[in-house]
Amino acid sequence: MKNEGSFDSYFSFDKSALRMMPARKQRSNKGDFGRVLCVCGSSGMSGAAYLCAKAAYRTGAGLVEIFTHECNRIILQSSLPEAIVTTYTDDYDKNSLLCSLERADAVVVGCGLGVTPLSRTILSDILHALEGKEIPLIIDADAINLLARNPSLTKYIRGSILTPHFMEASRLLTRPIEELMSDTNSSACEIAQRYGCICVEPTELGTQIHADPLGVIEKSGLGLTPNISVITIFDRPINPIRSHIPGFTRRHIREE
Repeated sequence: MKNEGSFDSYFSFDKSALRMMPARKQRSNKGDFGRVLCVCGSSGMSGAAYLCAKAAYRTGAGLVEIFTHECNRIILQSSLPEAIVTTYTDDYDKNSLLCSLERADAVVVGCGLGVTPLSRTILSDILHALEGKEIPLIIDADAINLLARNPSLTKYIRGSILTPHFMEASRLLTRPIEELMSDTNSSACEIAQRYGCICVEPTELGTQIHADPLGVIEKSGLGLTPNISVITIFDRPINPIRSHIPGFTRRHIREE
């Protein structure tokens, strides 16, 4: 269902919309279904990286790489052995991250990343490396908190997908959380307009998805597991979300 209003349009999907997804060929392999890079986790936060990568596999990604701190290697390789695990130490060298970004078809950053000077550097390196490239980027959790603390980075997120919960949206917009919760559509649209991005927020409207000309999308779902589904869907050659946003690309926002 699609509806157009004075400010935005919205559409909703149910299970029947899965018919819009391209069928998988019988003769295929993991390389045919995209490679997702999850830049997630930090000390004591291996679970965030695990859930993010697991969700990417469950929603159809062919290959999933986790870029995380070395302290998470053993637990991730034990709990999710099918994932590729690339690690960094406190003596961070961005060359390893840049190599992982070069291999990726889609990227998600932020789940359990932390809000330390090191995580800020990692986020900055990702934003600069992907600037001008047609690679879908989803910015979640601590990466959103880092944007709120470092506004100078927001000029690099045009065309990205932001997935804030209400507290993260409150920090990003510097508005009371109660105010945002009273009008989720307005807050999602404000984020999209202010930063030229796509915004995915929890809503009481079930599976409705809202999109305005600046790229706002509002979708139900709490936490990083539903949100990683978005990046996996955007990684497909054809998908129902793209079909409702004419001319959508990673940098579909026209420069003013």
